Amino acid sequence: MDFDMLNCCLIPDECDVERVNPEVYFMSYFIPWDCEHNLQIARRYGFRSLFNEWEREGYFDYYQQIDSVAYMIHHWMKYPKFGFNRPVDIAGRDCREGRITLDEVKQITRNQWRIDERALYDFCGFCGYTIPEFWDIVESHWNYNIRDDHYFKNYEHEKFRNVKSNLKELEKIK
Repeated sequence: MDFDMLNCCLIPDECDVERVNPEVYFMSYFIPWDCEHNLQIARRYGFRSLFNEWEREGYFDYYQQIDSVAYMIHHWMKYPKFGFNRPVDIAGRDCREGRITLDEVKQITRNQWRIDERALYDFCGFCGYTIPEFWDIVESHWNYNIRDDHYFKNYEHEKFRNVKSNLKELEKIK
């Protein structure tokens, strides 16, 4: 491949950015983003969700972020750092858009602290971490000032901390 063909992938230098002063446009500036509506369109073209295939721990939707198992850990990491994660984001949006009530949001998000075991093993396998190494990293970034007593009462990650992360366990989820 010719280097010039990669030009669109290169980050411009600061002088060029200042000279051009580019503007960013998002599709949602013109068409309101609606996950439910987009799901219905995608289904018409053959899209299948994870419904009845994999009940993702700590999640409540089965059609968003389904192309990477390990990516769920990225969303979950908001929990130890900020005290909430993806279910709050999605349920909050659904409530604002009138699809669910605030009481339903509270019900949906009550288990948001849970980490999905399959995602945990997939993430650790991809990154080369053992389960205890993963928890050491998580705990080093945990914001104890906003801790959720529900999590600490259940302390779910203790069951994972004691699991030996070996190839057989990682293979089970693949």
